[in-house]
Amino acid sequence: MFNKGGEKACQAGYIFDELIDKHGATAILLCGQAVSMMVQGQFAEAEPLLLMALEKSPNDKNTLIDLTVCYRHLHKSSEAIGRKMKQIQSLGGASHSWVTNLQLQEAAFDKAAARFTF
Repeated sequence: MFNKGGEKACQAGYIFDELIDKHGATAILLCGQAVSMMVQGQFAEAEPLLLMALEKSPNDKNTLIDLTVCYRHLHKSSEAIGRKMKQIQSLGGASHSWVTNLQLQEAAFDKAAARFTF
């Protein structure tokens, strides 16, 4: 029933549903609901919520990062992911902890891969 996130992630989704019903679909609530779905492995269901959140707040770095993660799990094209990464960086996201951590991980991978020659 629950892919990865367990019952807590499912409960979070219900809470976001209730908040959206009560206060309307704000960008932060849509993003929170999408993240609760992603934790459960429901990336295809999360994508439209993230896109709606971006319509409401197109320059929100966290929503763009969540969408980038979603795209990676949905095996979207490298071009689509690259566009989102450039958009994050253009908004000053280069200093965001997620971006700096990703860069560190990529550098560590490149260093490890350099040890192997084919």
